[in-house]
Amino acid sequence: LYADGNHLIFERLRLLGWQDTLFTGPLPPKEIEKNGFIGPKQFAPRINGYQFYKDCYIEGDVDFIFGSASVYFLHCVLFQKDREKKRGTGPNSERPCKGYATAASTPEGQEWGYVFEDCRFESDCPEESCYLGRPWRNFAKVSIVRCYLGPQIAREGFHNWNKTEAEQTVSFTEYRNFGPGADSHARAPFVRELSDSEYLTLKERLSSSLRL
Repeated sequence: LYADGNHLIFERLRLLGWQDTLFTGPLPPKEIEKNGFIGPKQFAPRINGYQFYKDCYIEGDVDFIFGSASVYFLHCVLFQKDREKKRGTGPNSERPCKGYATAASTPEGQEWGYVFEDCRFESDCPEESCYLGRPWRNFAKVSIVRCYLGPQIAREGFHNWNKTEAEQTVSFTEYRNFGPGADSHARAPFVRELSDSEYLTLKERLSSSLRL
């Protein structure tokens, strides 16, 4: 699904796929490389809007939720699929499942990017073989709030996409998550736990932006 617009609302939606299941447009302002990934509406103005997904099921393996929009996911199930099964290599493959739920390209200066609240991150992947996300662009913003994190989540939580410079500019945050993948003691140094006051500020921004 390619979703590009302002104040888009999706309820009880079921999205099935592997890589790039949900593209929350628009495209980033610039390509990383000339003639690189362009996608839909490449010649249209890049206008970032707000999107709201409630009670949805979204599945995939690599970067299956990606894009530049500010998106609020509430009461959703995010299922990280084992791509080794897709290849037919089986569970004993030497290539472990490496899944990334999100690849945000939040523009610099945008107040918030992806927010997942009261959601469930489930999977059929091996333990500690998946990440909550990685930065498609260096100012990516993702907040995981009061979510169930299954055993597939790597102890680092997020991945830097081998871009050490992005560690200084991304905003990857968590707040009161639970489940076997929610242990924050071994999180990557660029992943941060929100304080109570920061969580309340985030909620105010969501309410104001989405007119909830």
